[in-house]
Amino acid sequence: MRPANPLPLACALVLGLATPRQAHAAWPPDGVSLCGGYPPCDGRGPVPARDGSGGAFVVWGNWDHNSQGDLDIYLQRVTGAGEIPPGWPAAGLPVSVGPFSKFHGWPIPDGSGGVIVGWQDSRDVTTGGDIYAQRIRADGSVAWAGNGVPVTRLPRSQSALVSVSDGAGGAYFSWYNEWYDGDSLDVWVQRLTGDGVPAAGWPADGVPICTLPSAQSFPQVASDGQGGVFVAWHDEREVPAGVYAQRVLPSGAIAPGWPDNGVRIVSGRYIRNLAADGAGGAYLSCATAGNGFYDGSYYLQRITPSGTIAPGWPEGGAPVCTAPGFRGSVRVVPDGEGGVHLAWDDYREFPSRPDEIYVQRMQSDGTPYPGWPVNGLRVTDNYHFDDFPDLAPDGSGGVYLCWVQCCYAPPADDVGIVQHLTGAGAVVPGWPAGGMAIPSQYANELPHITADGQGGAIVAWESGTDVRALRFVADGPTPVQVALVSAEASPDRVQLVWYGSGAAGVEFAVYRRTASADWQRLATLTADGGGTLRYEDRAVIPGGRYAYRLGYPDGGAETFTAETWVDVPPGFALALEGLRPNPALGALIAAFTLPNADPATLELLDLNGRRILAHEVGTLGAGSHRLRLDSAAPVPAGIYWLRLRQGARTLVARGAVIR
Repeated sequence: MRPANPLPLACALVLGLATPRQAHAAWPPDGVSLCGGYPPCDGRGPVPARDGSGGAFVVWGNWDHNSQGDLDIYLQRVTGAGEIPPGWPAAGLPVSVGPFSKFHGWPIPDGSGGVIVGWQDSRDVTTGGDIYAQRIRADGSVAWAGNGVPVTRLPRSQSALVSVSDGAGGAYFSWYNEWYDGDSLDVWVQRLTGDGVPAAGWPADGVPICTLPSAQSFPQVASDGQGGVFVAWHDEREVPAGVYAQRVLPSGAIAPGWPDNGVRIVSGRYIRNLAADGAGGAYLSCATAGNGFYDGSYYLQRITPSGTIAPGWPEGGAPVCTAPGFRGSVRVVPDGEGGVHLAWDDYREFPSRPDEIYVQRMQSDGTPYPGWPVNGLRVTDNYHFDDFPDLAPDGSGGVYLCWVQCCYAPPADDVGIVQHLTGAGAVVPGWPAGGMAIPSQYANELPHITADGQGGAIVAWESGTDVRALRFVADGPTPVQVALVSAEASPDRVQLVWYGSGAAGVEFAVYRRTASADWQRLATLTADGGGTLRYEDRAVIPGGRYAYRLGYPDGGAETFTAETWVDVPPGFALALEGLRPNPALGALIAAFTLPNADPATLELLDLNGRRILAHEVGTLGAGSHRLRLDSAAPVPAGIYWLRLRQGARTLVARGAVIR
């Protein structure tokens, strides 16, 4: 359980410690709330894009609790000073709402201070699912029709939406279309102008890129630097399958010299990312098959404007990482100097240790930049799971990264981490070696990052039911800081975690008070080698409210941090945290909470809904529990659903098992 009425939980104290500096005092240490918390916010999957003025637009899906549980699309703008600008609602701007499913893509700056957002949309059941888009001006006004304009309304469903700016105020959108036989997947592209209509010469539903009988799927797009677009996709027309690409002109015509249905770029590999090379061509990242849901090796290929492999590049692409083991979640961004940065989570040392985040910087000739090691630079070194990296260029050849670190010791919530590397692959002075934890009272889910256009970066993430953002700048450290990372409250305890870069070995006192009682010293803590302090307070009353602070010696006297209030819930509520850890490596352990001892069932289902195993758990009684599910027999590797049912309530969570 978490605090019932959350307040900002970040505090700072002057210790002469070095941490990355935020850009402006208006940015709270734990970030700016973009949708005001619950109710009515319940944000999912936030993605930022720079606004051209040092700030960012952030789009997310919001659970609609008042209709059928569908996702609505919301957007918020935060300035470079950490403020919501006038004209923008504090809870975010509704881009598309209604009782139909919507899954947003990445926001695209329109070049005029506004942004274009596309999404998959199921409002019309006769077509099975369409693509819609909306343009929002810098002042928060809606430029196109309410609830968006159609990008395509082809029969059946459209999936895997990607988009990129057309450089003229509009955007290109690409997707794959599923036809009636379920096997024929075709790749299409559409261009909308800044007025929200198809560009001249473009059909209402877009241009087919590849319509062969075999399956073409998972397109990626990148600008060609001349107003047109590259589209690349996974293609099964031959054995082995491979990656094909096509170049489309601003008029909607195929570029001269490019064959119908595209040109084969690599064989026997899977598409991952596409990025402009800054010289009219594009970089393509691809992967070999790995372990189950994971990739094997990563390669990078460069194509010219005419569709040929760039001179000097090998036919199968330049190796990025061919180390033993498996890996996933690769991301690619241009480095601003003709090359690219790539980041991924890597299991090369598994099972002796979990996955780590690796980064590689590749030059325009397909070789790593000088000083960057073969198979990538490891940027984490811990025994947590580090997953789902994202990255943004810093404008000077370096790169900002963010990722999720899964913790095992209490609290078990995920923590978002941010790191800044130079173009030479070194940690920027002032940044901790393992990156900076995003301070938050809730788990930092799925952080994404964008460059702010001024040498810094803005990160957005899920924080409980809220969506938050935080800006980092590149001009060095400030002498602050220990921050409260999390506060977990349940009816029988409060768990608190503080973090301070360089605080290892420093001794702190923990104090607590209530509204009617003065401060009481509870314990003395010493930060561990990583600068983390943990405290669990079990002397709490259900429904109580407590303030906490740290004390530390300063010049012969004791100085205190700002107080933080935490509300203890009056009772337990039904909750399903999921597998711990996730993905599961050894024992399959589920974490959940029961409000009482009424009959309850915890089930493990495969992706087809078949029950793999079930446990009656109501007898465990009220409280937070961890239960091993596979004590009778091991569960094979794969993706599964956990389902917790008690009375009329059902909760579901997804998890992965790797062996």
